Amino acid sequence: MPYFLSELTLIFMFVRFYAVVRHFERYHEFTDLYSQKICRSRFGFKSGRLFTFKCEMNHERKVTIIVLMSLTSTMLLAFILRVFELPFEQNKKEVQFKDNLTDYGSAIWLTVITMTTVGYGDIFPHTIGGQITAMIIAIWGAFIISLLIMVTSDIFQFNPKEEQAVRYIR
Repeated sequence: MPYFLSELTLIFMFVRFYAVVRHFERYHEFTDLYSQKICRSRFGFKSGRLFTFKCEMNHERKVTIIVLMSLTSTMLLAFILRVFELPFEQNKKEVQFKDNLTDYGSAIWLTVITMTTVGYGDIFPHTIGGQITAMIIAIWGAFIISLLIMVTSDIFQFNPKEEQAVRYIR
């Protein structure tokens, strides 16, 4: 099955997202040289990617970060899935598969359903590349959904003053 060179090139062009992430990581307030020196000498650990992510997740921007991560990864993974499935969809002669991945909306549908582990089964990948991408989507979806649950539970937790008020009222 022939893949379109332009679409395969676009997949590799998404590596630029990694470059943007690396840029923010390199010039973040928790990963600059001063912060690394403080973390290493005063507190005895090396600040890095995970420490920066933890710091960002413990601030007010965590909802924005999770929403952006889930939307960006959904769009990117749906595009990659569609690239792998497009040659199969264009070359199939059978009519038994009425739902297909020729349009981007179906790829987004399959990505969201796989990320949330619902798995209706109405659309599914047929190629090896699509199936591997679907496995990556499922694993990444478990991570994203767990972060969404964590953020939601943090929203509904009482702050110390609210906790005192509940104890006083009861």
